[in-house]
Amino acid sequence: MNKADILDKINAMLIATIGGRKFCFDIQDIYTTVISDQATIKYFPDNSCVIEIEEKIIPLVDLGSLFNLIENKFGDRSRIILIDVNNKKVGFFVDSIVEIINFDGRNKSKLELITDNDIYSNSYGILIYDDEYIYPNLPKIIEIIFTQYQY
Repeated sequence: MNKADILDKINAMLIATIGGRKFCFDIQDIYTTVISDQATIKYFPDNSCVIEIEEKIIPLVDLGSLFNLIENKFGDRSRIILIDVNNKKVGFFVDSIVEIINFDGRNKSKLELITDNDIYSNSYGILIYDDEYIYPNLPKIIEIIFTQYQY
């Protein structure tokens, strides 16, 4: 997916904090959100974990670890964001949900696509919004997760 395709697709983003940073999730990709302390999560010896929602087993990912950020601070505001990209569902732990940003022409001009960034050892491709938010390349991350753990 190129920059123009990504920018055309985005209409609104949910902003969440993870490990002291703000991440953006495309509203169109969000399946549901779950309060993390009310979810049944199964952990495995290889440090992977899953959640069962509506009789479906969905892998969970700690983006803080993936991007080498400080440890997540799980608390009352912690959530699990479940997304569906290309008919594959994955959940992400977030410390809190901050806001939703609707995009119009002015806001989209503040988006910048970076595909190789020295700040992150795992270069998944990100969008920076207004020099602050990070938008992970979710299709690529999901592909890696499903390949690595064979869900």
